Amino acid sequence: MMDRTAERVQREREILKSQARERERAEREEERRDLDRALLANGKPNRNYDIERERYRGISGIREANRDAGFHWFDADTLRFFGSRISEASFDGRYFVTSEDNFDRSARLYSIREAMSDGQVDTVGDFQEYATRAQAIAAIARLKREGEG
Repeated sequence: MMDRTAERVQREREILKSQARERERAEREEERRDLDRALLANGKPNRNYDIERERYRGISGIREANRDAGFHWFDADTLRFFGSRISEASFDGRYFVTSEDNFDRSARLYSIREAMSDGQVDTVGDFQEYATRAQAIAAIARLKREGEG
């Protein structure tokens, strides 16, 4: 009799913990959406950013948001200085791949970039972490799988 009671109590605890984790996740998600809405409301709304789906409409939307927010990530002078080339494909409306020379021009290495809702661009992982574009794209696929899980 005690074993069944103990099992039931354990199951109820696990259910409660699971529900608490789900509530916390939902609250964090809602806070992030609220922040995104506030950021977009305080600046020029970007017609290329879909708040509900949390993504841009292509690399051109990412470029426009960055420029409209007053950043210079995609400026020709910036790209030239870093020897950057931008893949014209965006993944999940927020990730894209760049390649940069290693300043002595002996190799091109690849980085994953993430477009944030406020127009900024962040590096995911380490700068020039990948030897090939295919490796960077595979890493984006892993990021997306982990984010869904």
